[in-house]
Amino acid sequence: MCEVVNVFGAAYIGVMMTNSDIVQFNNHEPWKLTSDTTIVGGHCVIPIGYDAYAEMARVVTWGTTQLVEFAWLRARMDECWAVIPSAVKTTGKLDNFNWTQLSADIHALGGVHR
Repeated sequence: MCEVVNVFGAAYIGVMMTNSDIVQFNNHEPWKLTSDTTIVGGHCVIPIGYDAYAEMARVVTWGTTQLVEFAWLRARMDECWAVIPSAVKTTGKLDNFNWTQLSADIHALGGVHR
């Protein structure tokens, strides 16, 4: 996740939520792992920062920001999408990033890109 944000500036992260995660959110508590492992659904969050010790991240979710332990993210994150500015497509580069090579790599992996 941090690498995607570092290169592209933004990411959408898919996380699997439990009831205890929702309770923590409603109580204005950071998302931390609990013994509850029953997934009740998926959710998308947008990371906007993290501390220097890589212990906590801050994400945008449900109209506010939420502190999240990295241990929670490692356990709950099931996908991470790079948000690639349209300028990358039109110019082919973003700070020496090669869009053509990325497209070829995605194609070689059998993925889809737009």
